[in-house]
Amino acid sequence: MPIATVPDYMLDQNAVLRDNVAWRHGSVPDYSMANAAFETEASKRHKPGSMEDMISNLIKNWEKEASYKLKAGEWRTIDHAQYTFSCNGGPVYSCEDMMRLGTYSALIGESAFFSSSSTTFEDSHRTFREAMPGGFAWEAVEVYSGPPVASFKWRHWGRMTGKLRCPVGPSTFVDAPPHGGMVELWGVGLVLNKLICRRPPLKRSQSHIST
Repeated sequence: MPIATVPDYMLDQNAVLRDNVAWRHGSVPDYSMANAAFETEASKRHKPGSMEDMISNLIKNWEKEASYKLKAGEWRTIDHAQYTFSCNGGPVYSCEDMMRLGTYSALIGESAFFSSSSTTFEDSHRTFREAMPGGFAWEAVEVYSGPPVASFKWRHWGRMTGKLRCPVGPSTFVDAPPHGGMVELWGVGLVLNKLICRRPPLKRSQSHIST
């Protein structure tokens, strides 16, 4: 795929931060700490323009849009007519659903240690931002297949230097004190996206993440 035909958000992990749009909290979000953690602690160094590099940039820009853009129509990383998101066989969400719930609640859902129905978009993000104030970095470790269906292994990590306070019910929380150690999540993702296809576009565009 010639680099000239690849969208900027697949070549630059911060591409969408240059968009002139309405941002949550009134300003462009600051990813400097997460970016610094990625530069110093990533497990792999992928060649710019490689499939691993492009998938990594795509997901990072998608997360920025999902977390901080206020208008669904201003997301550039998805096909709005076809987009859906699901995790571990759970509910299938639209772009609008994710803007209402927040990415953490959409990913985690309901469990003994986190209740997405007992928190808000803002509070769910605050839960993890306060637990890992030094940033919660993400990387695509390896791409197994693709395109047009790209399956990949990912890693999400940060240092728990703050208290974790998870909602488990109405006005009920589980607290975990900071331990200063590394918290790592590993998983496998699946992206169907016509923008990473070398063949004709797909009829559907989905994102699936499993842990």
